[in-house]
Amino acid sequence: IDMVIDPFDAQTIYASGWDRIRNNGESLIAGPGAKIYKTTDGGDNWAMLEGGLPTEDLGRTGLAISQMTPGLVYAMYVGNNSQLFSIMKTTDGGDNWNPIPTSEDENSLSSGALGGFGWYFGQVRVNPTDDNDIFLLGVDLWRTLDGGENWFQSAPPWWQYDVHADKHDLQFSQAGFAYLGTDGGMYRSNAAGDGWDDIENIPTTQFYRVAYNPHNPNFYYGGAQDNGTTGGNADFDWV
Repeated sequence: IDMVIDPFDAQTIYASGWDRIRNNGESLIAGPGAKIYKTTDGGDNWAMLEGGLPTEDLGRTGLAISQMTPGLVYAMYVGNNSQLFSIMKTTDGGDNWNPIPTSEDENSLSSGALGGFGWYFGQVRVNPTDDNDIFLLGVDLWRTLDGGENWFQSAPPWWQYDVHADKHDLQFSQAGFAYLGTDGGMYRSNAAGDGWDDIENIPTTQFYRVAYNPHNPNFYYGGAQDNGTTGGNADFDWV
């Protein structure tokens, strides 16, 4: 489900697994496949990593690798209850792992940070210019500037819709910008995270149902995934 390449050695790759089945008769979101594997020869041979990593059946996993420090990798695990299970850290290329703080303290990252939708999210990110600046993507965007000792929401709460709910990807540019991909589009922030701007105008709204007004047939309406109902026509903006 996730893979990262060592920026200091392109032959070294980390990959993480997830047991997932979804069809009309079964929905599986956890299992024994939540493991991390490493290759040092470009994929010819792989070894399962242990050294303190969870061994039980778990859900989705995610990986992030430092662009500054050789051997520094983060791994995120979702529990079989679709809540955050742990975020693990290695500084020696996967030989030994330790959890970073995710306690219930008010300044820490709680087990409910994924909102019970952990099967939908699986991304942890690290700032390419600061190993202690870590992000966890979920319904909301969580961030720590001190390696996990203190966490806070790095975007407005989802229900305000200043930044859309459901964060799936976060990438950083060499120009110092962060780009956040969500269910409702793409947002950009500067490196300090001082606010997010909605930067796309992509006509990809997912409509579940559409209809027209029988009293004014020139107006059409649609019920959209996660984005309410909008209406309009070719001559007017959709609102």
